[in-house]
Amino acid sequence: MRRLRFVVLSSLFLAVIGLVSYRWAELLQRSVHAYASPLASVSITPGEQLPGLTKRVVMVVVSGLSYRETVVQDMPTWQSLASVGASAPVQMRPPSYWPSVWAALLTGAESETNRAPLLPSDVGNTSVLKTDNILAAAKEADLRIAVAASGNRASTFVSAVLDATYFTQSGQGEADAQVVEAALGFIAEQSYHLIIVHLGLPDSVGQQHGTTGQAYRAALRQVDSYVRQIVRQMILAESVLVLTSDSSLLSDGRPAGGLSDPPTLPLVMVGQGIVAGEYSPVRLSDIAPTLSALLGIRLPVMSGGRPLLDMMELQGDALTRCWLLLARQKVSLAEAYIRILQYSPARELLQQDLHTATQSFRRSNNPGAIAAAQLVADEATSFIASAKNARIRAERWPRLLVFALGAVVPLLFFSIRRPTRLALILFAAIATMAVLYALYGLGGQDFSFNILSGVSDYFSMPLVRDALIGLMVGGLAILLGFLSNPPSRWQTVVTTTCDYALLVCYLASLPALVAYWQHGAWVTWYLPDPFMLAWQALSLRHMTFLAVASLPLPWLLGAIIWLNERRKVQISGRARAWDPIANLRR
Repeated sequence: MRRLRFVVLSSLFLAVIGLVSYRWAELLQRSVHAYASPLASVSITPGEQLPGLTKRVVMVVVSGLSYRETVVQDMPTWQSLASVGASAPVQMRPPSYWPSVWAALLTGAESETNRAPLLPSDVGNTSVLKTDNILAAAKEADLRIAVAASGNRASTFVSAVLDATYFTQSGQGEADAQVVEAALGFIAEQSYHLIIVHLGLPDSVGQQHGTTGQAYRAALRQVDSYVRQIVRQMILAESVLVLTSDSSLLSDGRPAGGLSDPPTLPLVMVGQGIVAGEYSPVRLSDIAPTLSALLGIRLPVMSGGRPLLDMMELQGDALTRCWLLLARQKVSLAEAYIRILQYSPARELLQQDLHTATQSFRRSNNPGAIAAAQLVADEATSFIASAKNARIRAERWPRLLVFALGAVVPLLFFSIRRPTRLALILFAAIATMAVLYALYGLGGQDFSFNILSGVSDYFSMPLVRDALIGLMVGGLAILLGFLSNPPSRWQTVVTTTCDYALLVCYLASLPALVAYWQHGAWVTWYLPDPFMLAWQALSLRHMTFLAVASLPLPWLLGAIIWLNERRKVQISGRARAWDPIANLRR
């Protein structure tokens, strides 16, 4: 009776584990879709316009193109422009799918603060641009803007005020040709100050055929020819051409934006006032303020990057003024962030250093003003990081108790209960988890934000299959252990298998418990480490399927052992009934 009660309670507990972990995983997924930066409701006063370097900028954004591809592939025009202009790899912070990359290109804010959808599936008909951006700043400066892009990027510009647009819904092979034709028309008119062009052929071809075949290389050569047409239409002595990308692909064609360390994107600038050379890696958030410096418009208020002034021929008062305006923007952003997180350092320190930089400029001490402005910008960035880290650490302490209870209580339970054949149970549970993660890796999956973007791809039949295979391996280990050393009663097999199922769920829950301690049950006011977030999501899904799939396992193994016992009894009975010397005894 006692064993039966334990089996019933274990089954109920496994069902609760499955239900709770499933609900937790759903809430985690929803929190990613609904994430909003704490700065979303903050109003920051825009700054003044930067001096400016040119009257026209044409920015060409190519999808599905990494920095490495522009170096090793056959793209002579792109590579020639990189050799005569300024070029650098662009580093990104994950998640960096195309919606958040476009928002970063135009706002200077990374995915954590630019309010763009984190996942491409969340875009729909909503605007990608929900934060102050260079398009709004350009209109404030009475500049004219034209955009030519494929239809799937139209949502980027829903909320923007544009003077001319061309969005095509044609197939990708025809779409880029039509986009380039429209862009050439915009360039020829000579009345637009900012022209944005999007080419998506490499992305569509790469997703269909991968990035290692002839089709992808042909797509890159086609894009290179489009860039050549755009360059021929421009007067580079009076304008600047900017080449970059909004996404890169893995070799099998999957988006690489969810990786913990995504591939770098290319950046090439060539034209009026650009200092040629190969530069060290820059950040994605640096491109928007760089465009502001090129066009002479104000910096976006949420920008976390800096203008790439080393790539520009700015000197004297113009260069100093750029640094001062950057420092003011950084101080305004830091004060808003510190205020909303209720961080202790006072704003007086930043304002005092900013005043020192301003006074140096007024005394015509440009080197001193630039040095002071750089110091202010660094201090503001440091204060933002300190405020974020301080709040994260403060929130971890209360969760540490829950983590400790979740990690220690099950161990105390097993130590008090002292299950039969503990070594066999432990071996089977570890083997199950090892097989589960091995199958996950062999399936081409990784621990990155891609897990959250492709939930339906893995969290269905593949995960069910992997969970069943893992439980079959562990169950087979227990079965062989009991067959080699039979128990006194088959009920022992049932209770031992219940112990095994509980131990498997405990091992599967450990990553979720660690992630809970690090960043909480789900995404709240900041984006956690992608690796930890992905591990948490995978752990919860593992717990769900393992708990549910292991419910019938004790009875299945118990039935096998019972049948084996019955077979032995029958064989033993027939052996005793057969007497080869019965006639001699008579």
